[in-house]
Amino acid sequence: MVARASKRPRSSPSGDVEETFGRGSIRRVVMHNFMTYTDCWFSPGSHLNLLIGPNGSGKSTIVCALCIGLAASPKLLGRADNVKDFVKRGERNGWVEVHVQKSEDKVVTIKRTLCKESNSSSWLIDGRNAGLRQVQDLVKDLNVQIENLCQFLPQDKVVSFAKLSPEELLRETERAISTSAEGDDSLYQRHCRLIDQQSESASLTKLIQTRRQKLEFLEAQRADIERDVEKVKRKKKLEEEREWAQKKLKWVEYNECKEVYLECKAALVSAKEKHKEKEKAYKQRERECNKQEREVGKLEGKAKEALAEVKKKTGALTKAQGKTENLFQQTDVIEREMNSFSSEKKRHEQSIRAVEQELDRAVRELEHWQERDRRGESDFNSGHQAELDQVKQRLQETHEDHVACRRSLDKAKREAAKQKLILEKIGHKLNSFTDDAAQRINAVQRHSPHMRIVAAKQWINQNQNRLRGRVYGPLAAEVQIPNDQNAIYLENQVPQWCWQSFVTSYPEDRDLLQRELNSNRRYNINFMYTPSSGPLPHPHGNATDYASLDIKHTLDETFEAPAVVKNALKDVGAINLAYIGTSYTQTQIEQAAQRNITPQWRTTRIGQLWTPESKYTKLKSRYDGFESLRTSAVRPSRFLVQGGGQGGAQQAQEKAQLQRQEQDLQRQEQENGQAIRELEQRMAQLDSDLNRLNSKKKELSDLKNKTKKKINQCQVLVNQRTRELKTLKKKSYTREEEEKLAADRLQSIQDQARSVVACVSAFASLADRHFASVPVHMEHEVAKDRVNALRSGLRHEKDTVNEAANLVDAVQEEFHRNKERLAKSKKEAEEAQKLTDEAKAKFDAFPTNRDELEEAIIDLESKIKSLMITDPNILDEYNDILAKIEDLGKKLAGEIEDFENYESNRKKQEEAWLAPLQEVVARVSEKFAMLFADLGFAGEVRLMPSDGGYDKYRLEIHVKFHDKDDLQILTSTVQSGGGGGG
Repeated sequence: MVARASKRPRSSPSGDVEETFGRGSIRRVVMHNFMTYTDCWFSPGSHLNLLIGPNGSGKSTIVCALCIGLAASPKLLGRADNVKDFVKRGERNGWVEVHVQKSEDKVVTIKRTLCKESNSSSWLIDGRNAGLRQVQDLVKDLNVQIENLCQFLPQDKVVSFAKLSPEELLRETERAISTSAEGDDSLYQRHCRLIDQQSESASLTKLIQTRRQKLEFLEAQRADIERDVEKVKRKKKLEEEREWAQKKLKWVEYNECKEVYLECKAALVSAKEKHKEKEKAYKQRERECNKQEREVGKLEGKAKEALAEVKKKTGALTKAQGKTENLFQQTDVIEREMNSFSSEKKRHEQSIRAVEQELDRAVRELEHWQERDRRGESDFNSGHQAELDQVKQRLQETHEDHVACRRSLDKAKREAAKQKLILEKIGHKLNSFTDDAAQRINAVQRHSPHMRIVAAKQWINQNQNRLRGRVYGPLAAEVQIPNDQNAIYLENQVPQWCWQSFVTSYPEDRDLLQRELNSNRRYNINFMYTPSSGPLPHPHGNATDYASLDIKHTLDETFEAPAVVKNALKDVGAINLAYIGTSYTQTQIEQAAQRNITPQWRTTRIGQLWTPESKYTKLKSRYDGFESLRTSAVRPSRFLVQGGGQGGAQQAQEKAQLQRQEQDLQRQEQENGQAIRELEQRMAQLDSDLNRLNSKKKELSDLKNKTKKKINQCQVLVNQRTRELKTLKKKSYTREEEEKLAADRLQSIQDQARSVVACVSAFASLADRHFASVPVHMEHEVAKDRVNALRSGLRHEKDTVNEAANLVDAVQEEFHRNKERLAKSKKEAEEAQKLTDEAKAKFDAFPTNRDELEEAIIDLESKIKSLMITDPNILDEYNDILAKIEDLGKKLAGEIEDFENYESNRKKQEEAWLAPLQEVVARVSEKFAMLFADLGFAGEVRLMPSDGGYDKYRLEIHVKFHDKDDLQILTSTVQSGGGGGG
């Protein structure tokens, strides 16, 4: 630690140096199971403390304990990234305890406990639990700046300290001697404020100079445009006169609209009077027409009565005509029945004769075949009978052979089914030995009894429909890796917990499994989410780039797995960054070590290399780039390579026995199959023989029964024709039926004659009634024509009334339009200018006639256009320039005053910062010179001012290691008395 200047040793009355510790001093450090120490403590003094010892004795461990115990990041040391790496090898926990002086009579204790398994820390402040933030705030309050190289300089940071520029060294020194109590009043904060003020002062100076230049430019611009202002004023006067003339034009237009409005109003009154006269005449004509229509109504009643009598007579005539027509139709029907009766009688007689002839032929043929049967004449002889008996005998023997063969075939098939079932059981058992996925799941479950992996796998398979995508896992069962050695590399590369995990490609699936299996069922399964992506990249190069090292693959290229699984293994185990070597690669590394040279693989970008015996890993410091090498042994596989360990020999023996049984059963299955095929061929031959013998038997039987069959056919035909003949003879056509039809025809003709006489009488009555109604209809028609003429005149009168009404509507609409136009014109005139006394006086200067007024406006516009003004906004621009000059002058005066006050304040702050800083640097230089003098060297610390600004002030350390040398600045190349660069 760098002690402040006020921490001086005080002498006791006895003459000894009294220990005086300032705020933030380290009083005691205690370590347990920390790095190389099991238990260790030390209490530093209040001044310079030296730790002396050979390499590996633990000096750096004490420096690490200070850094870890005071809540600094482990990365600051450049040794490890995780706190678990600071626990002593073989131990699970360790702790560091640091006692720090807080005040003159109080020492605060900070204790940090490190857990190796969880890579976590816990904190105590004076025995009470605390958090990381509380510890960091306490360390900051004590002004302990672990990240400041002027206060804390680890071994790995010496080069970084030497590389600090003089300006950086000054600022770090100011920070180191500043305390939290000083706050914004520390030397470091004063220096920062001066740097900021220097930049602000330069900006303010530049702003004042810019404003002055702008003010001079505006003054010159004002002088240039003054001669155009008078012309603009004359133009504005003419524009004002034109505006008044245009306002008067609005009132002139209003007066014209008013005259048109009054004329339209008079026309509307005249149109309404004419409409009233036309409507009166129309009503008089309408009353006369209604009277005539009533007369027409009376005549129409008489005409309707006459028409009803005519219709009644017409109905009677129509009825008589209909009856006559029906009688004519009835006569036609009777005549058709008589013709049909004669035709059917002839056809019936012909059918009887035809059936009698067919019956006679059938009886003669039946007698012929019966006579032949009695004489024994037949085509079937004794030779045919012997052949039929022989066929029946062979048919019986073949059928017996067929039944016996069927029984043998069924028995052979049952035996084959039993053998197949036994083979399937043996196959399932052998598959259980060769199913790598099942064995790996069982292996993972054995090593993790607290996790219900098999049950989780079954639940996922049963509930796949609830998941959005596929779930992979455990990951040990998802990889297919043919080479056992590569499987060992892969299992060593990836942490054990990852092989027991399940991975999803959708976050909602991970949340569902976490809730169902862990929260609800407590399966204790680890679930990961990894989005699917393309092939894995190889940022350190492809394996083929290192063929000279006998490297052929990266670790991700040695196995097959779904893309989601490979991405998960990449994220956890960086499998795309690990390369696989061979025994040749191992030999190259060993030979390089024997010759004490750098192996070839370390000159490449490869960070992780596997060989059959070891894993090599490059480690690089994040601060100074220092590279180291870690070598670890290859552990045997527990998950991915199966068949080894306890029970392996017994399993192999059982597998061999099952394979022998399988071979025996397969041989028996082949023999039984051959026998079944032979029996099936025998069955096919017997079926063919049975079909052939049955056909021969049917052929001989048909020949034997040919005569009897023919007799039966003839007998059936005789019976059919006999029944047809009986049916035909039952139906008869008699003379009585024919005479009855003739009588009906005669009666129908007589009825027709009587009906015709009735029709003639009805027609005569209708004619008399029709002639009587003609005068009534004629009188009615004349009255109707007279009414129609009156109606036509009435419609003409109605059209005249409508025309008068339309004229009223048109004039009224025009009246309303003129009224609206008048109101609008008055509104526009009043909006342009109210008719005040002042306005009337202005209007008197212009003509009252509209045409003359418009000519006056045109004359004014021509005068305005004659004034050629290049910039119409010149007057506004002139006034704007005057306003800007006034405003800019005020701002410039204020900024000059602010700048003078700002500079005065800056000089005061410079004095408040520079004087104490020079005093501190002088004291530091004095002590530094004394220390170097005690060592036989010379040295001093100088504060170097600069005209370039406060950020250019620097702190230089000048040293001299030989009397013949001059003082020179301590840099990364001038570090010791060795004369050379370090």
